[in-house]
Amino acid sequence: HPDTLHGFVIGGGSDVDPEHYGQEPQEAPVADTRPDGTALDWFVGILLGLLRRLLSTPTVQSYDPERDDLERHCIRHALYNDLPVLGICRGAQLMNVVRGGSLHQSIGHFYAEPADNVRSLLPRKTVIVEDGSRLRDLLAAPRLRVNALHNQSIDELGSGMTVSALEESGVVQAVEDSSREFFIGVQWHPEYMPQSALQVQLFRALVTSAKRPE
Repeated sequence: HPDTLHGFVIGGGSDVDPEHYGQEPQEAPVADTRPDGTALDWFVGILLGLLRRLLSTPTVQSYDPERDDLERHCIRHALYNDLPVLGICRGAQLMNVVRGGSLHQSIGHFYAEPADNVRSLLPRKTVIVEDGSRLRDLLAAPRLRVNALHNQSIDELGSGMTVSALEESGVVQAVEDSSREFFIGVQWHPEYMPQSALQVQLFRALVTSAKRPE
């Protein structure tokens, strides 16, 4: 019998409804979701944007309550059964919220100039990986070049959660519960960087952790 996989990837997407962490929605400028920088950024952005449009279901809602409910249930199920979880962007934020934490609904105040908030599908932002974190042990790298597509970030940490990567600006870029074998959330999108062995290692480690004899 082949091994059975038991684990979750909680991916990116719409913002987490702030009612889940006791806040009212805040007014914020409409984000420019186009990638900054090079022609390659733009080319990749256009291709992925078209793919997203083709595969997505149109909605006029700012939030997705059904998805929030489903994914909160998945995270709680994983915690109860000690199953591995990798959170990506919104997924990392929701993992923190499920543990009782909160979010910054806008990260603009972290940057002296709007241009300092790099937005790119390609790895153009540097994050510092905390020494002693499970993420640091997994990737064996003190710094990473990552992409960035988010307007929100983790604020107050949930129960058992620790910061495992930061920008120099102070924006939280990764969190984890190091008491568990694999409960890691990253603010960037490793799935858009398959050329990076370090980013692929995140998924390899998740699969390895999820393998359990049937």
